[in-house]
Amino acid sequence: PFIDYVNNMYVTDYLSENLQEIRRWLSNKSDAHNWDKQIKDIVRIGYHNQKKSLNFLNKEAKNKKILLRSKIKNIIQCDAFIKKPLLGINKKFDIVASFYCLDSITQSRVKWEKGTGNLLGLVKPGGWVIISALRNTSHYMVNNSIFPSPNINEKDFIKVFESIN
Repeated sequence: PFIDYVNNMYVTDYLSENLQEIRRWLSNKSDAHNWDKQIKDIVRIGYHNQKKSLNFLNKEAKNKKILLRSKIKNIIQCDAFIKKPLLGINKKFDIVASFYCLDSITQSRVKWEKGTGNLLGLVKPGGWVIISALRNTSHYMVNNSIFPSPNINEKDFIKVFESIN
């Protein structure tokens, strides 16, 4: 949803396998994960109040995919639990976004607080941070696997934000 509002995007992940998959997608490899459905959904949501033809939406999604690929400038390994989480890069950003990441990699509230603080440290003064997270839950499921979550809510975010200033 940000591609119309930013000039450059940097994609991060802890797992090298995930980063490699993103590289494959950027290179348009035929066996790369296909994100077309998600891109089409974002386009469809963006035009939800307007009557647009399926042909228009499909063409718009194709254009968004091309634009997204052109704006991704770097793929970076990241470890949220270390003070400078972008491994090998010392950079701050105007906008930092994290969607269901920090709350999905630990059940420890202490680790979550540290990771969230480190994420906030990547934002330039006057910049924005956009975070979505699981709320008031100790776990989540993918297929039949259960994964832990630190059982956080907005009060926990306020506590971390205030500790960072």
